[in-house]
Parts: sequence; structure tokens; C-alpha cells
Amino acid sequence: MPIDRTLIERNYRLIEERMKIQADISLRFGEQLIDEEFKGGLSSLVVRPTVKLFYSFYAKKNLKEATIKQLYVVLNTAKELLLVDKKPDDPDFQELVLQNSRDYIKNDSTVLYCKKKHPNFRRLIENVKEGFLFQVKHTWMLLGINGDINGYTDLCRKAYKTREAMRETMITQMDFIGRGISIVESDQSILDVPVARSLIMRVLRNGYEQTRAQFLRDIDNDLQT
Repeated sequence: MPIDRTLIERNYRLIEERMKIQADISLRFGEQLIDEEFKGGLSSLVVRPTVKLFYSFYAKKNLKEATIKQLYVVLNTAKELLLVDKKPDDPDFQELVLQNSRDYIKNDSTVLYCKKKHPNFRRLIENVKEGFLFQVKHTWMLLGINGDINGYTDLCRKAYKTREAMRETMITQMDFIGRGISIVESDQSILDVPVARSLIMRVLRNGYEQTRAQFLRDIDNDLQT
């Protein structure tokens, strides 16, 4: 039985709200880590204020806008496919998803500040594409949930059945981000930033680890009963 469009819209709003909360958490961790770096250490009088200026007036604004744009590429791609009754096991599903990958890739927080002509850039792009496809598949599943729903947590209960299944999904999703960071860490010359690459990578890695841990704690709290 096809899903009612009003249910798709209901699920869309629930997912949208949670994704925005998760985006804010990630950005907040990054900002806190940047602030901690400025409290002391070598070169704090020269390098760190420069990084702070770069982050506050350029990177922070761009990252927030890019993250929100990525969010809607995932949501709208999944919604469009659901509305035309395309399923993840259909032979052309992946092709249709990847038609929207350009907009997703150009707003990726890792890709955003990397050199396009760097030898590792292609590896980075392929990893982002795989992560995008994974996200769309699971968003498609959440959007397609029928029946009465009492909030995002209830939506996830009906979709994943168990906390372990939802944790596994989140771990896989975050692993794509982790692999992207590892690619950049392997050769920091890929970073197209003016200063302090090692400091920026340290913040990026620590921010990722804290975000991953927080998202898993949220799942444990939401689905503890």
C-alpha cells in the first residue's frame, strides 16, 4: 500500500528537525575545540588568533551554510525517490541518487577546504559519494514509515526495531566521515587553508570523535526502553 503524502511530509519534518540538531552539535563541538586551542600553547600569540579570525569570520559561516544545504540534498533526494516509488534494490536507484551528488559533495565540510587538484582528492570524493548514498537509503526508509508516530524517536523505533540496529547505522554513517578525515590526515597538503593545518586537523579529528560519541549516547538515551 503506497504511503500517504501527508505521512511523508510528517516524517520529513521530524527528520529535518533532528538533522538540524545534529548539525548544530557538530558545529558547536568544533567551535569549543577551537576556543580550547587558543587558551595556550606554542605560537598562541601569532598563529592561533589568525586561525580564530579565519574560523569566526569565514569558516564558521561557510560550514553552517554548507551543512544545512547538505541536509536538504539528502532529505529531498530521498523524498523524490520515495514519491516515484523507487526502492534501494531497484537497479537504477543508485544512479538516481548520485545524480544529486554534485550538490552534496560541494557542501561537504571536509571537501570544502581541500585542493581539487591534489592526488588524494578523488579518493575523498568517492568516499563522500558512498556516504551520501548510504544516508539517502536510510532517510528513504525513515520517510516511508506509515502509521501513528509520536516524534523522531518513535519513528526510529518503527524503522530500526532495535537500539543495536540504529547504533550500527549511525556508526557506519560516521565511519564515512572518519575515513574522509583520515584521507586528509594522510597528506595535509590537500588542505587549502592559509594557516595552521595541523591545528585545524586536530580540531577536525577531535570534533569528529566527540560528535560520534554524542550521537551514540543520544541513541542510547532515546531507545533505552
